[in-house]
Amino acid sequence: MKGVSITPRHVLLIISLGIAMMVFVPFIINPLRWPNKILRSYILKLTPIGTDMDDVFKVIEERKKWEISNINNEWGYLQPGPPLTNCPLDPITGQSVIGEKSIRALVGRYTFVLDTYVTVYWGFDANDKLIDVYVLKERDVI
Repeated sequence: MKGVSITPRHVLLIISLGIAMMVFVPFIINPLRWPNKILRSYILKLTPIGTDMDDVFKVIEERKKWEISNINNEWGYLQPGPPLTNCPLDPITGQSVIGEKSIRALVGRYTFVLDTYVTVYWGFDANDKLIDVYVLKERDVI
């Protein structure tokens, strides 16, 4: 029986697979690295539209690494981007205001080359029912 010989081509393949695993495995297993749309869908599965504000607090508290950074009982959150129809606008920024109340929580951070902080905003109506969720990722450039 002949022995197995490892050629430079095999070594290159093994190294390439190792690098691919180092890049893609963290992306797949860490929801914070998912694209905003997919992460938003994940958050909406945890806190569906219509969820009571107190229940959203419970979901946030259940996740030990999530930290509430703002609770606003008088104002919704500002939706970046072009103004949305049927939403009031912030008089200073011109951005759409989502809801009459809001919660902002830092749900985590991850590092590849730069630190990326992931923040989730929940907007509620006057009856404390969830009406929308927004995911924001900000990169630390310094």
